[in-house]
Amino acid sequence: MLEFFMNSIAICLFIVGIFITIIIFVKKNSATSLFLISLMISCLFYSLGNLFDDSLKWRDADDFVNVFTIVLATILLLIGIVVMVEQKLKDSEEMFRHLFEDAPYSVILFDQNGLINNCNFATENLFIKKKEDFIGKYIFEIFEFHNLSILLKNKLELMETNDFKEPIEFNFLRKDGSKVWLNLQLSSFKIYNGIFIQAIFRNITQQKRIEILEKEEMRKLKALDKMRAELIRRTSHEFKTPLNSIFSTSQYLLTNYKDHLNNDILKLIEIINRGGLRLTNLTKNLLDSFNLETDKLKLEKKKGDIIRLIKECASDFIVSIRNREIFLKQDFTGEIYIDMDRNRVAQVILNLISNAIKNTPPKGLIYISVQLENNYVDIIIKDTGIGLTKEEKGKLFKKFGKIERENIGMNIITEGSGLGLYISKKIIELHNGQILVESEGRNKGCTFIVRMPINSSDKN
Repeated sequence: MLEFFMNSIAICLFIVGIFITIIIFVKKNSATSLFLISLMISCLFYSLGNLFDDSLKWRDADDFVNVFTIVLATILLLIGIVVMVEQKLKDSEEMFRHLFEDAPYSVILFDQNGLINNCNFATENLFIKKKEDFIGKYIFEIFEFHNLSILLKNKLELMETNDFKEPIEFNFLRKDGSKVWLNLQLSSFKIYNGIFIQAIFRNITQQKRIEILEKEEMRKLKALDKMRAELIRRTSHEFKTPLNSIFSTSQYLLTNYKDHLNNDILKLIEIINRGGLRLTNLTKNLLDSFNLETDKLKLEKKKGDIIRLIKECASDFIVSIRNREIFLKQDFTGEIYIDMDRNRVAQVILNLISNAIKNTPPKGLIYISVQLENNYVDIIIKDTGIGLTKEEKGKLFKKFGKIERENIGMNIITEGSGLGLYISKKIIELHNGQILVESEGRNKGCTFIVRMPINSSDKN
């Protein structure tokens, strides 16, 4: 029974060994594996003979033979396993060798002293040198005439901390006299007891050329933008004096000589007056825009009553509201004091009320209210006018973000420079506040909320 059991174990070991060795042979056609297969098959038949044929004359049926059979089967199985493991290691090494050799970037391997052990084919192409020119030499020699040699030595000193994360960019003069920009990334790894460094070089010459062109274009754009801003500033200042003269003179004629002028002359003067007013406001907006861009717009903050300021601003539009047949409702009382530049905040409120009047058709309603929270106050200007689409809300506070509205079938005023809301937003932000806008869509009205802190710190 014991003999039967031991022969059965040997047969199983031989079968497993044959199976493993056949796999190796199929993959690599190895002569060693073919020899092992033949030997294992012979031993398998011998064990089968021991198990099933007790009448064979050449068989020594003693315990030594049985133990020897199992030991032999085990040894052959272990040999097969070792061969398979070695083959897997060879396959893995072959795969990584191909990855190393066929890498699109130059890869140089060197030890902690800088001695080069290997490099790939991309290195030959990049540096226009043979592989033999690298292997066995120190990497510092390759870059002897470049600042990179010093940088590499500094990097190697940091090897204990493995501080190779930051790449190095440098200009390299190749053997043929051409210059290329290279990006170098270092990483370290251990093999047995030795430390090796992998240097990966990428040719970034084209990228650098693009960067240089982009920087040059950016420099030109900045110069043009500076010229544009300066032109706006100078032009606005030059326009300011004659426009003030035109507007003030026409206003004087309308105020003092209205009864002495016939209707035709009066209409002409009114046209001149309106045009002068628009151009004067445009000039002011251009100057404000320039000052905001160049951080030259400074606030003069003082403690003031925001309720009183809103009332004064609303009263300036009594005539316009009456002419447009618009209803104005005001819902605020008392006093609320905040730190503000009174003239600049008035400019914002006047602009928002003016926009509400322009965009609300006759018989519409404009509602102005104030809500006080713990640390801020909301000035709410709501109208029942044309409203805003989602796309229009995205353009509102951009410079020259004028919304063009044509063929909408409503009696609204579309004139404007597209600077008012941009300037208003910037002024409120300088007060550490914000402007919010709400609208459910076309013909559903619009709500602007000016949110300002009760106690704000000066940004200027």
